[in-house]
Amino acid sequence: MSSWQTHVLTITLALVVLVGFLHIIHLHTHVGGSTVAPRRGPPKGALIHVCLCSDDKDLRPTAVAIRSAAVSAAEPERLVFHFITTPEFADTARQLFREHVPGVRIEVHHNAKLDAQLSGLISWRKSSKSRRVLASPFNFAPFYLDSYLSEESLGGKRFNTQRLIYLDTDTLILGDLAELHDMDLKGHSCAAVPYCLQRMEDYVNFEVLSELGFEGVYDPKACIANRGLLIIDVPTWKHKNITGKIEDWMNRYRNAERDLWLGGMSQPPWLLAMNGDYMELGEEWNCNSLGRDTMSMWESVTLRKNGYDHKALRGLGVKFGPYGSISPYVVTCSGNAKLLHYNGEMKPWVADRLRRQSPACALPSSVDHKWSWKKTVRVYCDDVTFVGCSELWSLFITQRAVGALKDLDSEWVEEERRWLDQKKEDREKAEKERKDKEKKAKEDQEKKEQEKKDAENKDTKEKEKDKDKNKKKEKKKEQEKTEPQVDPKVEAGSTSQGTSPEADQKQAVEEPPQAPAPEKEKEVVVPPKEEPTPPQQKPEEKKKEEKKAKSKDKDKGKEKDKEKEKKQKAKKTKDDSKKEKEKKAQEEKERKEREDKERKEREEKERKQKEE
Repeated sequence: MSSWQTHVLTITLALVVLVGFLHIIHLHTHVGGSTVAPRRGPPKGALIHVCLCSDDKDLRPTAVAIRSAAVSAAEPERLVFHFITTPEFADTARQLFREHVPGVRIEVHHNAKLDAQLSGLISWRKSSKSRRVLASPFNFAPFYLDSYLSEESLGGKRFNTQRLIYLDTDTLILGDLAELHDMDLKGHSCAAVPYCLQRMEDYVNFEVLSELGFEGVYDPKACIANRGLLIIDVPTWKHKNITGKIEDWMNRYRNAERDLWLGGMSQPPWLLAMNGDYMELGEEWNCNSLGRDTMSMWESVTLRKNGYDHKALRGLGVKFGPYGSISPYVVTCSGNAKLLHYNGEMKPWVADRLRRQSPACALPSSVDHKWSWKKTVRVYCDDVTFVGCSELWSLFITQRAVGALKDLDSEWVEEERRWLDQKKEDREKAEKERKDKEKKAKEDQEKKEQEKKDAENKDTKEKEKDKDKNKKKEKKKEQEKTEPQVDPKVEAGSTSQGTSPEADQKQAVEEPPQAPAPEKEKEVVVPPKEEPTPPQQKPEEKKKEEKKAKSKDKDKGKEKDKEKEKKQKAKKTKDDSKKEKEKKAQEEKERKEREDKERKEREEKERKQKEE
């Protein structure tokens, strides 16, 4: 074959290949007459950048999160982990990771200027009921990942990526993160897992929100999203200014007279900035509450509705608490989960010193191990196996790494801080109770003194009245004694003798002379029978009678005093009975208030544990 024929054949083959390639492109971009949208997201096979943030010098949780993600990845060589910490701890962390998490690419970043900027934005209020540790700049660092990974952190290197994955350090990865990295976010700035056991109204004070002019903008019944896992589309995040909106809400919180949100620090401003504008991930990417030791009543109701009867719960060693809560926490979502979130106080790396039973996790199908604690219970018609959640976490770290990555200097720091806070709270509580008791005692004393004063005034008035009465009686008696006693004989004689001569003369003048009456038989005038005059009393007898009268009056006064005392005693008994009833009612009220307070504290603790 000549050379020109060879060239023609080569050109022909090249044209055939080109036409075939164009035909394949046409088939991939046109389906049923409509154009298929080009793929959004990072290029396939690109590096997967995973970020974790913490100022904690205990690197055990971070090491487990990184190692579990690397073990679970189909292409671990694509993974690049970025650990953001303080400038003082950066070199130590870099060295420890190199020695105890070998075979994994881990870069350590720090930015003192950005840390200071964040500290200036954060404001913590005791009234918000959030833990003070959440006021750390590294709790807000996930909203500034692009800035932390910039050229300033990398010593002059330019960092540029389209997609970032953020993980909380208390997570365990059982799925392939490439699945999240390569997905299309459909124009959203980020993707997260919705959590409908908590609502926006559980975090945000909607009264304050209305006062700030945002009435009707947010739905109080909307599900929250858990920030333990975030898939961030960097260009869209910047275009929508999500970080700027979060800062606006942080400033509103700081300037508000009342708490705009409760029980959280970084979660509420992010929820308000997003307002539901995120892509929802499946529940398997956030199996949470593995660090909690108690299930609330509502959570335990859900558990029972899913087929866990008394026998099944007894098989897991569950104990029922007040108001239907149960302990330990029973995690059922871990069986098919791709991410386990150890939020709560019962972190696996501190569970030993807490000395409480670890939460029970449904055994993931992808994990095989000889377990120290393992229970199988019957749920409906299936057998479900449970293991200790802490033991599941410990599979991804060696004993040597546990000893090397543990921060021995801060072993007791958290406990000591908690003890001091508790001591301060108890002291303040005792001081408040003391003041309340003193105030109440003072009020009771003033009330008693007033009652006593009123009773004394009443007695004084009654005594004065009695005294006036006695004076009047004595005065009357004295008047009767001083009046002259008329002799009955004299009085009778004067009556029989008729009128005086002047009266007779007057009568004669006034009356005309009458004709003489015919003479009658002379009547015999019988003189009136003289009544014997009573014998006059001797002065001694009078004194005795007066003495008797006085003693009678005294006896009557004493009887009145006795009656008065009886009435006062009856009144006092009645008042004491009334006070006793009021005291019992007050004690019952205080008891109910204590129970309500304890219940609210338990619910608050459970809500905090959910948030963690």
